[in-house]
Amino acid sequence: MEKKQLVTQDNITIVGDYYSSGAESSPAVILLHMMPATRESWRDFAPLLVDKGFQVLAIDERGHGESIEGGKLNYEEFSSKEQQDKMLDVLAAREYFLDKGVEFSDIYVGGASIGANLAIQYLAHNHEAKAGFALSPGYNYHGIETLSLMEEVHSEQALFLAASHDDPNVPDSAQATQDIADADNADIEIKLFDTGGHGTDMFEKHPELMEDLAEWLTNFK
Repeated sequence: MEKKQLVTQDNITIVGDYYSSGAESSPAVILLHMMPATRESWRDFAPLLVDKGFQVLAIDERGHGESIEGGKLNYEEFSSKEQQDKMLDVLAAREYFLDKGVEFSDIYVGGASIGANLAIQYLAHNHEAKAGFALSPGYNYHGIETLSLMEEVHSEQALFLAASHDDPNVPDSAQATQDIADADNADIEIKLFDTGGHGTDMFEKHPELMEDLAEWLTNFK
């Protein structure tokens, strides 16, 4: 694992953990954490992706972890617009892989909580992207509205969804996840758990979810 620094279109420095597959142009996965987590929340999952032949970049989204511009950025003080600007962090991570020679269609984006909504937004606005995943998506995180975004996702794209009925952070996450799946605009895989909590917390209760998700992504390589 190596620490990387990326610069976004609006000149924010983003810090990430890069996991190499050993091949510069191998398929790649961008991982987006939930709030208030950081990139470290993916450290159990990322090596499973590497074992499947993916290179991985887990970033600290702006205002989180080390992506705070010397203390000037704090996600707790962000407006909805500033939260939505996290998409620029995603695009900077995508550019990192494009510069390494990865094909656009071989870059996958997945996230948890607001990161899940961002992953769906990425699919909606980048139809070259073949697949992505969303853990504990919500109807609306800071103006990132999943049901309207699903209207823009193409049927050729694939989306893996997971949520828990006991989610303490977003009580309607399981219902939102089911409604996103029912939009039926994409090739959907969905897993709903009775217990498991929010976002990447589900990995602790259901470690098999990590294995299932990593295996699912290999279908699109």
